[in-house]
Amino acid sequence: MLGFTQLARRRDAAFVGAVRRIADRHDHVGVFNPSLGRVGETTLLAYRAIPRGERAIRAYLATWTTDPIAHELTDLTLFGEELGLPRVADPKIVTGADAAYVTFNTGFSKKVNNDIFLLPVYPHVGRPQRLVADFDRQRVEKNWAFVLAEDREPFAIYQLAPYRELRISRGRLGDGADLTVSLREPASTVTNAEGLTIGTQPVAVDGALRLMAHEKWVVRGKRAYFGRAVRIDGAGTDDVRVAASRPRVVHRWREALPHEPVHNPNLLSATYFSGLLRDGDDLLLGYGINDTDFSIARTPLGTADRA
Repeated sequence: MLGFTQLARRRDAAFVGAVRRIADRHDHVGVFNPSLGRVGETTLLAYRAIPRGERAIRAYLATWTTDPIAHELTDLTLFGEELGLPRVADPKIVTGADAAYVTFNTGFSKKVNNDIFLLPVYPHVGRPQRLVADFDRQRVEKNWAFVLAEDREPFAIYQLAPYRELRISRGRLGDGADLTVSLREPASTVTNAEGLTIGTQPVAVDGALRLMAHEKWVVRGKRAYFGRAVRIDGAGTDDVRVAASRPRVVHRWREALPHEPVHNPNLLSATYFSGLLRDGDDLLLGYGINDTDFSIARTPLGTADRA
């Protein structure tokens, strides 16, 4: 029987307070799915929320150096609208040594494939690059885990079990044009990760990659999401090892139970992991709670495999 870990007691009050102050300043309510990143002294925060008095969910990006109140805010939804994109969904921060991007998708479509983009946002906002698959992909794609490192070509983790990666086969990151990606299936050993889907972008810890994934339960056509911590050794090589923690991770028991109201009528509950940031000897875990609230938990690196 798999156990459960509750994160509510590990709440990072300072970071949660900073997010709430930013949202309050712009009259945003119902903040959820925060994603975190840091390049040098600059902190980046992507989140989804509803402008007070409106109904539509929008995506935002806040950046700051020392004081969250002295931040700059970008309306990512407006940015996408000005480029003719149908929506900006599931924004996640991707960081490299000296640059940061937001990856997002264009949401659900009944008739055509949605798109996934990488948008440069630091040191300046650039033009989003569409990632075009040269293989038979799913009609709706959401979370690809990008790895941007100084000592290797950029790539992405496409799937945990079976483990598969994406390599850029045409185009160059940062030039504003489409990027063609090809599927790569290295030899891999996978433990406890069957059926899990990618949640957060990865962070490097002690030579391995860590990310938070999701386990999904389906009951009468409705879905519940729980977190699972994942460690990946050898990503980008020909010998990869993937291991997921056994405990499911939730905010609190009561939020993991079926609830009302919901934005998505097909959702039973969700502890939905959207952000992961290394902060000294700790990891900060950003997550949404049932698409209506959020939290950010702090956990020591030594317990990361157990969340």
